[in-house]
Amino acid sequence: MRNGVPCLRETLKKRLKKAAKAVVQSEGLLEAKSQRLFSPVWRDRRYRWINLMDSDGTLVGKRPVVGMSGSASESPVELTIGVLIQSEFTTSGTKPNPLGKAAISEAPLGVWVDLKGGTRVRLDRADIRFVLPEPASPAKRAQFKTASMNVLNAAETFADCEVLIVRKGINCDALSRSIKGRVRRWLKGVGRPMRVKAGHTRPHVR
Repeated sequence: MRNGVPCLRETLKKRLKKAAKAVVQSEGLLEAKSQRLFSPVWRDRRYRWINLMDSDGTLVGKRPVVGMSGSASESPVELTIGVLIQSEFTTSGTKPNPLGKAAISEAPLGVWVDLKGGTRVRLDRADIRFVLPEPASPAKRAQFKTASMNVLNAAETFADCEVLIVRKGINCDALSRSIKGRVRRWLKGVGRPMRVKAGHTRPHVR
C-alpha cells in the first residue's frame, strides 16, 4: 500500500522501481542514487558527461576477481556489475526505441551510475533486462505482438540482453521474485554470470 493505493494499481514502471529496491535490500546490493545513466564524451576539446538514458531499475553488485597461477593482483580487485531494467510496451511500438536501449553497453567510454553517497562508478559489465507485460485484453494483443517482436529483435541483436514477459497485473512481490530469479547469478553468484550471446536470447515468461 502507498497512500492508500494498492501496489497492484500502480503503473508497471512504479512497480518495477519498488521491486528493484526490494531486490537491492534482500541481496545486499549497492544502491543507486537515481535511475539516470551517464557516459563521458569528447566534446569541445575536453571530456564531458552526458545523460545516456534513465532505467526503470538499476541493480549494482561487486564481483571479486580471483587470481590464478602467476596472475594474482597484490591487492583485491572487484568488478562492478550492473543490471539495467527497462519496462517495455507502449515505448516499443517502433524498432529504434528498444534497439537504442539494448545498445547502451556499447558506449565507448562505458555506462556510469551514481551510487548513494555521491560516488559515480563505471559498470564493467551491464546486462539489459527488458520487462514486457502481457495484456489480458484481446484488444491489446496486436500491440503486444508488435512490441514483443521489436523487443526480442533488439535483445537478439546485442549481447547480454534478455526479455522477461510478465502478467500485466503482476504484483510487486511476484515481480521482485521474477527479477531476482533472473539476475542473482549475474550479480552475486554462486557461479559465473552467464553471457547471453547476440542472437541466442529467448523470452522468459513469468
